[in-house]
Amino acid sequence: MRVLREREIIQLNDDERAALKSAIAAERIILLTETESLAAQFRTCYDLKVHETTLCLPCSVFPGQSANLPSVPRSKAHCFRVGLLGEWRAEKGVDMLPQLIRHLRYVLDAADDAPKVKLIIQKPPPKKSLKSIKKSVIRDYLFWHSVGFPIPDKRLSLSFRTTKMSKEEFLTTLMSVDLLLLPYRLNDYRHRGSGILLDGVAARKPIVYTRGMGMSEFLRHGNAEAASENPKDYADKVVRILSDIEIYRTAADQAAVEFKRRIERIALLLQSI
Repeated sequence: MRVLREREIIQLNDDERAALKSAIAAERIILLTETESLAAQFRTCYDLKVHETTLCLPCSVFPGQSANLPSVPRSKAHCFRVGLLGEWRAEKGVDMLPQLIRHLRYVLDAADDAPKVKLIIQKPPPKKSLKSIKKSVIRDYLFWHSVGFPIPDKRLSLSFRTTKMSKEEFLTTLMSVDLLLLPYRLNDYRHRGSGILLDGVAARKPIVYTRGMGMSEFLRHGNAEAASENPKDYADKVVRILSDIEIYRTAADQAAVEFKRRIERIALLLQSI
């Protein structure tokens, strides 16, 4: 098995691409992608035959495992927990996070029956060097300055978790949230998979994600809401899910079942190769 990126396909000359197509047609090579959108890209732009089964593999949560993990469902009378989990990177939307927090506060304050929300955010701890500590202090100052209002608010609070937590700690954090928020940049995730997305589906969590991002085939069961790359739209979709959380939880259960079936098909495919 060899893992290729799209740029390696782009770099092939005409003879190399023809040889690849010939090998695929003769079934000497099976071309698999991790997302349906990347498969469509290869078919449309490079005229390559791609296997109908996408090669997505479980990350931290295996299909069916979530049934054995602790979870605390909450109602509108409680404080909902919204998770922004994973590495603290620009392509995962951290640059728009202060704006998103501001809009979420406005949406919550504008509605009479809006729920209370706590954002659970993973961020990297500062390294032990003085230079790293100074950078961390400056980053935190700029973050809170951009947020522009005191936290906690009457309906919104924040809680930070380290990105250096153990797998057990991550699973506990994941299972404790009511909803996952994935404000990922479309330019980076249009044809790309997300481990957090797969973990969220396997853990039966409703999800707010960027419209058009890869692996959205797992979010078509009524278990998610797609948002444009706009902080207000993300905030609106978070509140929409929390306002009808039980409907989305039921759909998330079904999405987890479908994900398990997909993984079982992938396992049979890999065994046959």
